[in-house]
Amino acid sequence: MLNKYYIQDLLYKLLSQISYFYIVSKSNKKKIIDFFDTLPFFFFNTEYQSLLYDIIQRQNIKSYIDKPEHLKQLCYNIYSEFCKIQEIDYENFEEFYDKMDDELYSSKNYYQYKIKNRIHSYLFILIIIVFVLSYIYLTYKQDSY
Repeated sequence: MLNKYYIQDLLYKLLSQISYFYIVSKSNKKKIIDFFDTLPFFFFNTEYQSLLYDIIQRQNIKSYIDKPEHLKQLCYNIYSEFCKIQEIDYENFEEFYDKMDDELYSSKNYYQYKIKNRIHSYLFILIIIVFVLSYIYLTYKQDSY
């Protein structure tokens, strides 16, 4: 079973980006309908496939694709309904897109991401140094007897 928080994060990133950059055109309308028709099948877990399929089928996608603001609402509805069914805490509409703004235009997130990913390496190096120093200390202490 896939981690529901991973799916939540994946849906957040995917849906917020699609709605954030959506430009209304005849071809984009067709593509966005195709996208939502196929979205559930990008998840390899059949439980999440059926859940997302049901959520999307309950939405009237064609009524949301005429304006970018409407598509934003549709994407948020899909995201929030998934979270409600999975009993996961989720952001409100404003936070959902504010977070997207931060991720797109703030370098602070990049540095936090880098530090977060490197912290494990730093801890590992620190542990190795402690082991080496302990070994040297114990060896020196044993030689002194």
